[in-house]
Amino acid sequence: MKVLKLLALSLLCVVSTTNVLAQGTEHTFSVSYGPGLITSKMYNYSNREEYSSRGGKEVQGEYTCTFMKNDYWGLGFGFLGSYNTTSYPDFTVKQLYLAPEFNVSIKTRNQKWRMKGCLGIGGGSMETEYDEKKWGVALNASLGCEYLITPHFGLGVDLDEFASFFGTSDSDKYSLDGCARYAIVFGARIHL
Repeated sequence: MKVLKLLALSLLCVVSTTNVLAQGTEHTFSVSYGPGLITSKMYNYSNREEYSSRGGKEVQGEYTCTFMKNDYWGLGFGFLGSYNTTSYPDFTVKQLYLAPEFNVSIKTRNQKWRMKGCLGIGGGSMETEYDEKKWGVALNASLGCEYLITPHFGLGVDLDEFASFFGTSDSDKYSLDGCARYAIVFGARIHL
């Protein structure tokens, strides 16, 4: 519950801070979908099975406020929400990630292409049928590229990496419980 309160407070800070609009401030809303890959080993403790990397589905929503230094680059912050579901033979893993993030944005000279990089730290959860939901600290790193069809609408692709940490393992108190995953998501972006 503390994690949810912290995330709600972070989102409130991000949204309220953006009300102080500076010249060159750009607000971006994006929705993306694509494949995700859990690279961590997953265990089913009931039948003692171990599974390696497996692909799933990723859905993301993101808000970014960028303070453009000039027409070509800027710095900013935002908020990312990501949901992943991955099916294994005996169970399904559902992961949620919510966090504020810091970003750097670069545009090409013709203002049609934009590249961005983001880093964030926030909260993450993981849930399976055989285990209760776990909450913990999560990190993300992202690189993206976007083509601006109009000055206010673009299509893009992001490569994301997520790492979640949930404390010590249920089966071994000397090892950490966590999950790492990658995603390639494609989506639409609206710039205000």
